[in-house]
Amino acid sequence: MSSNKSEYSLKLCAKRDPYEKVGMPMQFGKSFRMVEYTEMTKEQCERSGEGRTSSTSSTARRRSTSSTARSSSARPGKAMPLHLAFKKIPYVDEKGKVVKPAEPNGYKFEKFIFDVLPNARRAAFLAFDQKDEFSPVKNAEGSDSPATCKADMQAKWRRWLAAAGVKVVDGLPVEIDPAYALDADDLVANGIALGAE
Repeated sequence: MSSNKSEYSLKLCAKRDPYEKVGMPMQFGKSFRMVEYTEMTKEQCERSGEGRTSSTSSTARRRSTSSTARSSSARPGKAMPLHLAFKKIPYVDEKGKVVKPAEPNGYKFEKFIFDVLPNARRAAFLAFDQKDEFSPVKNAEGSDSPATCKADMQAKWRRWLAAAGVKVVDGLPVEIDPAYALDADDLVANGIALGAE
């Protein structure tokens, strides 16, 4: 279905692994809704074949009509649902010191804008390759951190330059301004010379 006729559009990519901390769109009857990773059991994450759970992840890039959003917030007696998440919650100990726990220690109740999805009469999903558009930042260090995001962006720009015929010295930082180019074809169109050193 064309996204310009949909009331809710969402960009999706394949999950990196069954336990990736992302929301997943799933169909329930005739409508779709998002299921958060915190609401999935280990068995549901690992299920394959018939009855398997979604293998695609939401990148939180969405568009919905204002009427869909309004209908979700104005339904009498039908408040948007609360999602329960077990998280690391800083607290103040008996000595007045702020403690930042290493492991989840408490529950948070959260509301998400994606809960307008079931109210859309028409929904459109656009799939893309994760390595080209999505590198989440959820941690200060390690996986899904600013360092991994920077490395992923560098790798993408190097692929663009290689596709445009440009050789880049190993280890040399690369950055391409999106105002200049959005892909390898833009680099060529904007004057990057094929075979340039």
